[in-house]
Amino acid sequence: MTKLKMKKWLALLCAVIAVGIVPAVWAEDDTPTPIPEAVAAADVNPYADIPFSRTVDGAPVLGNPDAPITIVEFADFACPHCQRYRATMQQFIDEFVVTGRAQYEFRHFPTAGGEMTAYVGNINSCFEDQQPGVFWPLHDAIYEQAVDEHYDTRMLRQLARRFDLSYRDALTCMSENEGELQTDIDRDLAYSLDVGGTPAIRVRYKDHNNGLAQYLVVDGIAWDQGGAPLELLAIVVEDAEAGNIPDPDIKPETPLLIPGDPL
Repeated sequence: MTKLKMKKWLALLCAVIAVGIVPAVWAEDDTPTPIPEAVAAADVNPYADIPFSRTVDGAPVLGNPDAPITIVEFADFACPHCQRYRATMQQFIDEFVVTGRAQYEFRHFPTAGGEMTAYVGNINSCFEDQQPGVFWPLHDAIYEQAVDEHYDTRMLRQLARRFDLSYRDALTCMSENEGELQTDIDRDLAYSLDVGGTPAIRVRYKDHNNGLAQYLVVDGIAWDQGGAPLELLAIVVEDAEAGNIPDPDIKPETPLLIPGDPL
């Protein structure tokens, strides 16, 4: 191996260690992690007909770019509250995103999953670079694995193969973007929006507040109690469609604790 190649691999290893996880990508033991049947059919993408994009800072977004509102979820795949709330968000996607009425933006915010979730967020961003749109079926697969307590780097390597992704290239991508890792970006945004746990919901209104996220507000009251129920999400979508946009300065009168504790 040349000195130049050795330096590149050393830099990559240091970058991976820096995020707190050392994946056994070079290990001989590659015993498969059990994958649910729903994940095994990775070539079937239930989101294939839905528009997708990324924010200017890299977060995945699903849905019609002309929708009047974007629901922003801060979540951790390993957080039990997020795992339960996933059903609500799937209903939201089916009823409002598929129909073009709203967008859904996902942000990684490590709580229960700790450094593993930070690592997952970073490598997910690099997987999305490789295959635009893959984040969404991968998102479902990772949740299924986390529920079954197969939440580790071996799981990621197995899913990378099933989704025809290069795990090694993703590691290189992470090392090259060491100063702008996606989870750090998402976490900084969360703190700027007073997110204190997961799941947490914020909203963006098209052509309002410079596109910046703000609290979900219904009847003048800001929601800050974790994952908002589907009926509240429906109300804010309907308000946005009617042009009823709340003041972005509205915040909860008393800070409320929400389920997941931040890392």
